[in-house]
Amino acid sequence: MKKYTRRNANYKILMIVLTILIAVFGISYSPRQASSEETNTGNISQTIDGLTQQIQKLTDGKARISMNAETGMVRFIGTDPFNAISIPAALGSKLTPEQAARSFLSGYGRLFGISDQANELEVMESNTVDNSRSFIHFQQVYEDIPILGGELIVQIDSNNNVTSASSDFLPKISLDVTPTISPSVAQATALGVVAKTYGLDTNALTVNEPQLWIYNPTILGMDQNVTSLVWRIEVVSVDGEPIRELVLVDAQLGFIALHFNQIETAKHRHVWTAKDGSVCTNASQSLQRDEISAPTGSPDVDNAYNYSGYTYDFYSSEHGRDSINNLGMTITSTVDFDEDGDCDYGNAFWNGFQMVFGTGYASACDVVAHELTHGVTDFESNLFYYMQSGAINEALSDIWGEFVELTYNEGAPSDRWLIGEDLPIGAIRDMQNPTFFGDPDRMTSTNYACGDYWRKWDNGGVHINSGIANKAAYLMVDGGTFNGYVVTGMGIPKTADLFYEVQT
Repeated sequence: MKKYTRRNANYKILMIVLTILIAVFGISYSPRQASSEETNTGNISQTIDGLTQQIQKLTDGKARISMNAETGMVRFIGTDPFNAISIPAALGSKLTPEQAARSFLSGYGRLFGISDQANELEVMESNTVDNSRSFIHFQQVYEDIPILGGELIVQIDSNNNVTSASSDFLPKISLDVTPTISPSVAQATALGVVAKTYGLDTNALTVNEPQLWIYNPTILGMDQNVTSLVWRIEVVSVDGEPIRELVLVDAQLGFIALHFNQIETAKHRHVWTAKDGSVCTNASQSLQRDEISAPTGSPDVDNAYNYSGYTYDFYSSEHGRDSINNLGMTITSTVDFDEDGDCDYGNAFWNGFQMVFGTGYASACDVVAHELTHGVTDFESNLFYYMQSGAINEALSDIWGEFVELTYNEGAPSDRWLIGEDLPIGAIRDMQNPTFFGDPDRMTSTNYACGDYWRKWDNGGVHINSGIANKAAYLMVDGGTFNGYVVTGMGIPKTADLFYEVQT
């Protein structure tokens, strides 16, 4: 497919997306400066006010600046491509995109709470799009220890000027980074809590080598503002059951600071069962179909094969991507998965290595593409499967699930934008009208899942709150009237390219 690469086309689409986001999220486009109520008092407030005034002057008043209510620091700065935040002309042509980003942060990093960008930020990834825009993704560190969720992304144009910067930065850290809990004790603690959670023996689980991280719940959207040193550990099932727990063990006191399952499922259920030897590893399976095999006649086998092929083709033709990891990774699926032998596993999931489907759950093209997209997200986006990050993760899978289905396996017009309509249980979400299934279509919706209940269930509302981005994707493709705005759709190819840029 022909890609749009001209600057004016990019700008036009950027403005369309902005209009859609205004409609979906109800945000204001009018430029504003940080008020004293939004910032800390005293010198910090004066510094932020002074720097935001400089940015507004540099951008002719076009900059949009948002604050983090928890930290009192800036969370987002964005301006249009024609009013970028310039760095000194003498430096601009000589710097790499990373150097340009760091130059910007040296001057304006205090807005985000950064005191010394050279020592507080490490580059996670750097990407260039259309040979004109670069995205520098930084990880926050404190005494060389990374902060969980502490990240910052700067967008640089072809002239090495800044068009946006978004941050979840934890300011003013003061912490003893010497652990008193050993890695082996932390491993045993993590194994114990996961085994208890799922009713398993610890022998059914495996644990990776602990790594020291710094954790503060406010970065993940929770209320408790306590910074602690933790051992970050991942616990997974030996036999491939849907268990992939991220566990944080306090490295000085030994308690569990946080744990949640990172398995991404097409439909969320709470099913508890005793382990009965169910496995989905190659050694325990019989290969049913590969690239040189004929159709088997088994709907689950053939559907998983065909629909994963459609997904590969879409990512390849639309985005130039070679499989899940962009390096030709073999796409592996396991069908007819059953936990306890009574054929009631009504679900599908990506376990970090392959797609796994209960009987009949490979029958939906959008669900197969949904699960495969979780794999792409794993390799590209660094999204936690928890709270708002997890809702974005789920939405990306729904969005590509529907893009693939509408491109290769479009059904009846009444099925358009339904997720999972070909499952044994029928549709589970509606991207055109998320509220039909009780999901929110905007941040201010009464259906929005937040609070203590949802932190315990559905990983903080990941399947519920995905409705917001799903609605945005529908509007971008088909257009419509929503939230007092009329949106003109621009079709699947351009919308997919925009979301792929976000995802990668």
